[in-house]
Amino acid sequence: MPGGHWGSVTISYSQALEQLEDERIAKYRKLKADTIKSLEKAIRDFEKQATRIAKRTKIKEGEQSGHTFAFTDKGYYSSERDSEVYESIKKVIEQKNEMGIADYLTSQTIKENSQILDLEKVHDIYDYWRNAAHQHIQKAHNKKWNVRGYLGNQGIKYRDFFKAIHDLNQAGALLKEQCLSEDELFLGWKDVKAEIEFVEESNPSIELFVKSLKKLANIHSFTDALGYYPMYALHLFLIREVAKRLRDFSEKLGKHEAYVKYVRQLLNFAMLLQKRSEMLKAIAESKTASPYLAYTNSDITFSGGMPEWTNTTRVLLWDEYSWEPENLDSQIFASAGLTPYLS
Repeated sequence: MPGGHWGSVTISYSQALEQLEDERIAKYRKLKADTIKSLEKAIRDFEKQATRIAKRTKIKEGEQSGHTFAFTDKGYYSSERDSEVYESIKKVIEQKNEMGIADYLTSQTIKENSQILDLEKVHDIYDYWRNAAHQHIQKAHNKKWNVRGYLGNQGIKYRDFFKAIHDLNQAGALLKEQCLSEDELFLGWKDVKAEIEFVEESNPSIELFVKSLKKLANIHSFTDALGYYPMYALHLFLIREVAKRLRDFSEKLGKHEAYVKYVRQLLNFAMLLQKRSEMLKAIAESKTASPYLAYTNSDITFSGGMPEWTNTTRVLLWDEYSWEPENLDSQIFASAGLTPYLS
């Protein structure tokens, strides 16, 4: 009802209580939301601080066991060695990406617009490593000099890349490029490069494409001879080409089982190349004790007071892009036998 002065409104006692309750609830909800937001920020800040501390904290398991755990940016503790390998891998991958020689694509991740690795560029960099840089990296390693600084004084290119490889070796790991011979890495690269260029430029029929692949396989056996890099590039190129041709045909003429079967002839070659990849991996694994290009030491270490020879090259990183340090969180217990210390 109208009140005692113009424009005022009279409300009942119950309505006033309801209004107060609504205001109280609104303030409570705002306070709750603000509190949750503050708590979430505090938790995030605490987690960041805890992570920073964890990264600087290594944990020793007893005084004699020799086991040391280190925190990784994967969010868990691993062995100190795995942690060092992982940090070195990231540097190698970064350098490979910058140099345009990364081999991270797989048959599952390649897309129609994915660039196939430039075989000539990879071969030239490897050739430079083997014939120009290797002797200087080895000398710096043997003399215990600063690798990057010494390579700079010698005018060596790709210094960050070679330093990253040297660091990786010191952490106890080897790349496949260090455990395969030049032929096992590159045999047939020029012919594969020419094959890829032929298909990209002329877009031949499936029949002509298959004929050309058979000719190439007769020159360099896809299962017993072709080097890793030409094998890798051709394998991905075939996968990409199959997907592209099936899409183009279905868009124009719809599904056609006969054509699908026709195109799948290309996958038979891809399967042969996959077998070659498995064979080369086995060869590389057999060479970790005597790699072709490596910068490692054999030292005497002590385990439980007993001396033993330890070779620093024990891990082959066939696919450095998917390698992860082992999660050892479950092996870390807060007991008297564990000694944390800041690195």
